[in-house]
Amino acid sequence: MPLQNLGQFLLLISAHRSKTLVRAIAITNKTSKTFISLRNKTLVLVITHLYKYSKW
Repeated sequence: MPLQNLGQFLLLISAHRSKTLVRAIAITNKTSKTFISLRNKTLVLVITHLYKYSKW
């Protein structure tokens, strides 16, 4: 999954910069959740948009 790869990449960068794995994990989880919620919101908008215009 691309999202997991992104998370691992961020985890590696954060761990390297801050030298603390805990902080890196927290940042990764936060970022992943943000991406997921953004994707869900977009999906909902697209579905409602299609639903509205398919009623013609």
